[in-house]
Amino acid sequence: MDKRIEKTRQALTSALFGLLEDEPIEEITITKLCAKAHVSRRTFYMHYSNIFEIFEDFRDEMALKVYRALNNEASVSSDIITIFDKILMSNYQGFRQLCLNNRHHALIDDLHKMLFSTFQEVLEISDDDSPKKLALEYISFGIINSYVYWFKHPNFMSYEELNETNRKIIDTNLRLVKK
Repeated sequence: MDKRIEKTRQALTSALFGLLEDEPIEEITITKLCAKAHVSRRTFYMHYSNIFEIFEDFRDEMALKVYRALNNEASVSSDIITIFDKILMSNYQGFRQLCLNNRHHALIDDLHKMLFSTFQEVLEISDDDSPKKLALEYISFGIINSYVYWFKHPNFMSYEELNETNRKIIDTNLRLVKK
């Protein structure tokens, strides 16, 4: 992807996450988003037709990174946690707001569904394999909700402890799925 396109899309994503700190996505206007991202409305429409597409791009990029990590058999849990760490830290305030604000439940649910379908596709789990699908549901829901819980209870454990605990949980549950 052209560096200018990548820079513009990142500016719009960062601006969106910044605005999500104070209001739900449904109330964010393109004008407000463009002002925060320092891009023109024309530039916005060259990349997107609506604000939800920015979040969809974010979700799809996250899915691609998770997909790549799952295809790397060497260290799946470490790779997944590293991906979440990079995603979280690149949009910390916005992701924090997604987790803390009940108005963003639909966006959190969207991330959970993406993670589940990515796991299912990469691990080639059929719709008929209910026990393995349940384990994938547990993993994907657990990963997303561990971050939600951590943001809501910041003194519960350190971020490093959260990541290490998630690594262990993912490893244990992926062993069930791969049997």
